[in-house]
Amino acid sequence: MKYSIAFMILAINSQPVIGLAENNPWAQPIWKSPPLPENPAAAFDKHDPYALAIGAKIKTDCSIRYIWNRDGRLYCFNSLTSKAFFLDNPAGYIRRAKQFMQDESNPGGSNETQQ
Repeated sequence: MKYSIAFMILAINSQPVIGLAENNPWAQPIWKSPPLPENPAAAFDKHDPYALAIGAKIKTDCSIRYIWNRDGRLYCFNSLTSKAFFLDNPAGYIRRAKQFMQDESNPGGSNETQQ
């Protein structure tokens, strides 16, 4: 019993082996993204790509972001939920977001004659 108490006192009073949390880059909160590179060009003019893919146009402040290694572009998100859905199928959501933005910029863009 006295060994376990001595071990607890030693464990509480000793310094951490890895180092202090403020010096550890991996000890940052999970909801924060790393700092942006100089003058990043955000895809979709800082609109949430998941929101665009489902038909909503939501502009973000780019505090929640992701750089997709496949195309190297920066994507900004409105919430962690939309980022999680996006990461499930980035190529599909990017394709649908591009289609939505194209449809928005060209309303009634089909070759049908309107009566």
